[in-house]
Amino acid sequence: MRITRTCSVLSHAMIVSHRHRFIFLKTRKTAGTSLEIHLSQCCGDEDIVTPFGMPEPGHRPRNHEGCYNHMTAAEIRARIGNGAWNDYFKFCFERNPWDKVVSHYFFVKGRQDLPDLRFEDFIAQGGFPVDSPAYRLDGAVAMDRIGRYETLGGDIADICMRLGIPAPDPLPHAKAHYRDSQAAYRDFYDAGRRAVVAQAFAWEIAQFGYGF
Repeated sequence: MRITRTCSVLSHAMIVSHRHRFIFLKTRKTAGTSLEIHLSQCCGDEDIVTPFGMPEPGHRPRNHEGCYNHMTAAEIRARIGNGAWNDYFKFCFERNPWDKVVSHYFFVKGRQDLPDLRFEDFIAQGGFPVDSPAYRLDGAVAMDRIGRYETLGGDIADICMRLGIPAPDPLPHAKAHYRDSQAAYRDFYDAGRRAVVAQAFAWEIAQFGYGF
């Protein structure tokens, strides 16, 4: 069974708010779509909001000409210029890699209508949601803050306070319907699959101290 790797449309979408002087780089499986919906509602008509592959209620793209799928920090900087890039508050989110891969598995399984896709086959085919190259420049983190999915509510509240915008209450809950199991992510792994993910996300594990 072959997985189509183009399923993660606009996974590195972004928002550039000149009104509130921030740059949000969306990463995969970190509630990014939900957060982007909220942030887009705080943006002005002059701000940049990239579209989703499939429209979501409450989200209004604007001024995204010249923006494209999988934009990296370097490409965003080139798009908006060094002045705005250096002055604006830049942020994104990360997630425990083993948990992130399980979430991505259910997303792929549901989005591509692959009900018989087994987790072990998904792991064997690779194509993991490694986002760190997008938020690094010359190997170094280019964000002012990287929030954690594990402390999502508190981190979003802190960031919104820093930006002077209201925190979501509650956060929109987009794309959550793809996961059809409430089992803990650890239940999906044996030693071999655990090691494959550890190798794929070695930088993230070292940078953020994530453990299985």
